[in-house]
Amino acid sequence: MPTGKCALCLQTADLQDSHFLPKAFYKLARNAGDKNPNPIIVNPNVAMKTSQQASDHLLCAVCEDRFNKGGESWITQHCWRSETNFPLHFALKAAMPGYASNDFSVYKGVEIPGVDVGKLTYFAMSVFWRGAVHQFGPIAGHKPVKLELGPYAEELRQFLLGTAGFPADIVLAVTVNSTPATGKNEMMVFPWLKDHRPNMRQFSFVIPGVTFQMFTGKGITKAVRDMCIVRSPANYIYMAPSMEEANMTNMARLLAKSRPVGNLR
Repeated sequence: MPTGKCALCLQTADLQDSHFLPKAFYKLARNAGDKNPNPIIVNPNVAMKTSQQASDHLLCAVCEDRFNKGGESWITQHCWRSETNFPLHFALKAAMPGYASNDFSVYKGVEIPGVDVGKLTYFAMSVFWRGAVHQFGPIAGHKPVKLELGPYAEELRQFLLGTAGFPADIVLAVTVNSTPATGKNEMMVFPWLKDHRPNMRQFSFVIPGVTFQMFTGKGITKAVRDMCIVRSPANYIYMAPSMEEANMTNMARLLAKSRPVGNLR
């Protein structure tokens, strides 16, 4: 076990073999009925089924445990696990959406039993941060994208360490797949830059059954800021039928001109 500086706490310690996406997801994303029982891994360059995992010596044991308790353990138990075991999906389905259309629904996460907004937030931020502070090695010859977060990487580090609050110019949106079907949930997508506009960037990654999107920059529109799982009045969580429908920019435009069912606040 190599000794070095932990990327999170910056202390010199024995460094653990840290996974970019938790290794538990690889097991969940395998389709047992397929002749190739490996998860589908996607980055902007390639989509493949492979058992290879992105990992490197990045964190000390204390910070690995911090990440596990902060969100990894919870999300692996509540994301898609099978067609009958998808706790986040079924928790939302049992609740009344604040807004619903043919394409997506909006739920008040703060009011739904079985939904831990803090764990969802911490897990997502830990993955985006890992993607910015380290270049993980190649999988089948293709390296995961190293994110360019500028000053927001340090703001996220402080948030994850517990020495600062959620960054002011970051928005996080969480979308749960509206179907528990295996074929729609066995995919994982490493963090990548989805959109780049003046004073705003949009990043995304996918785990079994859940899409996470992060917006950074001072140019984030009010409509998008209002949809943040952290700062929205009721900690909004979204449900859509596929990863492609989880485009928060389009959702924001639609919600801005639509009449909600009930009171979203």
